[in-house]
Amino acid sequence: MENNRLLIGFALVLLLIVGWVYFPWGEPALGAPKYSVNGMVTVNGEPAGGVTVRFYHKDKSLMPQDQMPVAMTNELGSFELSSFGGADGAAAGEYAVTFYWPVNMMMPNKDRFQGRFNNPKSSKFTVSIPEKATTLSPMEIEIPSEQLLPSEFSLQDMQAAAKAGKQGI
Repeated sequence: MENNRLLIGFALVLLLIVGWVYFPWGEPALGAPKYSVNGMVTVNGEPAGGVTVRFYHKDKSLMPQDQMPVAMTNELGSFELSSFGGADGAAAGEYAVTFYWPVNMMMPNKDRFQGRFNNPKSSKFTVSIPEKATTLSPMEIEIPSEQLLPSEFSLQDMQAAAKAGKQGI
């Protein structure tokens, strides 16, 4: 009789564990509701890869991550915003947008734009994100080419180096 109770207790615990693994309750969403946001950045009419795009929400009562979603453009200039990670999107509302384009992707301490587009208070780029998935109009940065620092190690260079490393293995 004692063994049957022990066996039934063990079976119930095992059933709970299996239920939790195969039917997870899921994690609650963090912060404000998020909506998928993607867009594109061009510089002087050309897609710009490796640009950090940071959105600054005008509502400062939101959680810090909701106030500042961020993305990096791919080689085609496209991006998907993340607040907490994994391209989870951004909270609805009004944003100022900034851009930082590192001279060297391996040591991103110098901006090819020389800080011209990195201040949310003076940004000429503003975006309104509705309460739905959104594809933004392309963000077109115009800057005289002589004011644009040259790239030392771009996103394409980094991808080529990674590809060459895989082939050498």
